[in-house]
This record gives sequence, C-alpha cells and structure tokens, in this order.
Amino acid sequence: MNIKSILKEILPDNIICSLKMGFEVFYFALLIRRLEKSKQSFDLLLGTPIHRNLGDHLITMAERELLEKLQYTRTIVEIPTEVYQVYKERLKRLVDKNSIIFINGGGWMGNLWPNEELLLQDMVYTFKDNKTVIFPQTIFYDKSMKPYKELLRSSQRCIMQNSKLYLFVRDRQSYEFAKKCLGCGKIYLCPDVALSYSMEGTERRKYSKTVGYCLRNDRECSRDRQAEKRIRMILGQVGYHGSNVNTMTLIRVPSFLRKYIVCKRLTKFSQFSLIVTDRLHGMIFAYVTNTPCIIFDNKTQKVFGVYEEWLSDVDWIYPVYDSVNQNEIISFIESLEKTKKFKWSEKLDFDILQEIIIND
Repeated sequence: MNIKSILKEILPDNIICSLKMGFEVFYFALLIRRLEKSKQSFDLLLGTPIHRNLGDHLITMAERELLEKLQYTRTIVEIPTEVYQVYKERLKRLVDKNSIIFINGGGWMGNLWPNEELLLQDMVYTFKDNKTVIFPQTIFYDKSMKPYKELLRSSQRCIMQNSKLYLFVRDRQSYEFAKKCLGCGKIYLCPDVALSYSMEGTERRKYSKTVGYCLRNDRECSRDRQAEKRIRMILGQVGYHGSNVNTMTLIRVPSFLRKYIVCKRLTKFSQFSLIVTDRLHGMIFAYVTNTPCIIFDNKTQKVFGVYEEWLSDVDWIYPVYDSVNQNEIISFIESLEKTKKFKWSEKLDFDILQEIIIND
C-alpha cells in the first residue's frame, strides 16, 4: 500500500478534500465567507475540476463561454468538486429558491466511476428544490461490474426526487438508457459543450508529417493493441514521425491557471498534422484545434458515440471500427495532405440547452 492509499484510510474526507485544493484552500474558504455575508442571489456551477484531466477543464471553460454568449446576467459561483464536499451544508443554506444549479458535464454517470456517480447523485438530491441543469454527460452502466443494481436504483430515486432536473446527455446510447432506466422525463440529447469552445486568437503552427498519440491506459481503455501497432506502422511507412501527447497533466490544475494550461495544451495539439486517440477529449481537442485525427473507441463507447451523433460529417476524422485497412488509411492521409482548410461539423446544435437555461 502506497502513502496515498494510507492517507485515504486514516484521514477524514474533508481533510483529504482540503489537501486536494492545495493553496486554493484559503481562497475557497474566503469565497464561502463572502457569500455568507453577501445578500446577493447567485447560481452555482458545481463539480468543476481542479484535478489533472484537461478535458474536464475544457468542458468548464466552454460552459462559461456559452453562458457569456447567452449574456447570462445572474452571478454564477464556481464550486469545484472538493469544495462542494467540504462546504455542502453551508452552500445548501446559502442558495435561495430562485438559484439555478448547474452541474459540470463529463463522464460522471454510471458504475465505471461509482464514486463520481454517487457524488453527482448527492448534488442533485442536496438541491432537489432548485432548477438543476446537468450539462451533457455520458451514462455507462456495466451489468458485469459491481455495484450495478444498487447504484442504478439509487440514481433512479435521486433523479425522481428532483422535479426541476434537466439532464443533458452527449450520445445516443446514454439518451436511450436514460429514457428507459432513469425515470426522468426531462432528458435531452446535446453535444459535449467542449465542442463549442472557440480557439480564436490562439497561435497555430503545424509541423509537417507529425502525429500525436493521445492514448489511454486506465480502466476505460479497450482499444485493439494490434490495430494500434498497425496504425503506427502505416503512418511510419508514409513518413510520419510521432510523439505522445495527452489531455492529462502530471499535477493538479488550480482553477486560476485553468485557461492558461488548457490553451497551452490546445496549442500543442494544433501543432500536429494528425492525432491518433481513444480519448473523447483527445478527439475534441483535435476538433477544436482543426487537427485531423484517427479515433479508436473506449470502454464506455463515448468516443464513437459522440463522433457518430455530432461529428460523422467531418471527413478529417477517421474512425477505426474493426480491422485496420491500410489502403483506406493511406487514402485518408493523402486526402488530408491535399486539403488546405478543414470544414467544421454542421450537426452541432446547442439550441435546446440554451433555451432551457434562459427560459424554462
């Protein structure tokens, strides 16, 4: 057992959460005290990241950008996951009946990451009397994994207790599952908000015949290793040289450095001629930076789910479904090298999300 596991065993949860906040712990303590002294009504954006996953950080940036474009006039207070866990009861007392609760989008829901699912349930239940908007999620329940039935029942009970809940999902599989199994009438299919993020003003300098491999090695990994090796071999044969790139960082990202670090990583993605990825936000980083990519799916099927629903009209994204066809890959590469400007998807539509935020 390593030191991290030992600390989790012996330290109370609120201490662990405070440690995860790093030196921002003082800022968030001050923020809560200021809210308690203020008489101003405000909304909450819950579950934002201060962890290492830059895909989640990009989602938060895009959500805030979307709200700004809507000219949303109410004050929104961002509450990262760990801050919510420490200050939940105080936040519950602070919101009024008109406060809207936004919950950060991502891949929280299901039994692959049960702690995150339970945390989202807790947020929904804690503010069950408030209008609650869950930004687009992937839902993945695997019957062969525990907990399954008890976690799904818990989710059903929690969602049904919040009559003002609006659940957005970002792929067809999640939508059909939610309609069938969660008992929530207000379920909507909507693109991952990160796909709307604007890279305007960011430097883009692409290096010729370079490929960035953005591949996962965690519990969501399910790609065919032989197919991956074949892709690497084919790209090498046509003169591409590669290096690793990631949507993860080595250390936690504080909220005040979020935009700087995410934009720096987006710039890195934009410098490749091609990205090969099995990460959803590897594909989305590629899309936002107008960088062609070859995609594999992951265990939760969210990569192909989002691709097929929202990006299938983008001819500079190539999905590897089963076997790797060398002629098709080479033809794809040749077409990229002849194209000077890559067209954006015409399928992205955030109207229903915007309508519910503003008017419902």
